[in-house]
Amino acid sequence: MDIEATLAGHNVSEEDLEKAKSYQSRAGGSLEKILLNMGSFSEELLPSIYAQITESSVLSVDDRDAWVPPAEHRSTAASPRSLRSRTTPTYHRGGAGASTLYLCR
Repeated sequence: MDIEATLAGHNVSEEDLEKAKSYQSRAGGSLEKILLNMGSFSEELLPSIYAQITESSVLSVDDRDAWVPPAEHRSTAASPRSLRSRTTPTYHRGGAGASTLYLCR
């Protein structure tokens, strides 16, 4: 999905999108992070935005704990420690005590 359409679907105004694109053309950076810094949307929406763009789902804590890497990514060298060294876990605290973990490379 297109980043601009996704952001617009999360109530980011066309005016803010244009300002962010103008800034991006001068200084670089990712559109969503520029908009976040501008205050166009809450950081709590980032997981939803990224999930929509990548056409994936947001993992709950239970899903995270039950997750097993696909067989083609498992080897004798791949341990939880080596996986941690290649990913940065980011937690998101949702409503009603729900938490979400994102693994970012």
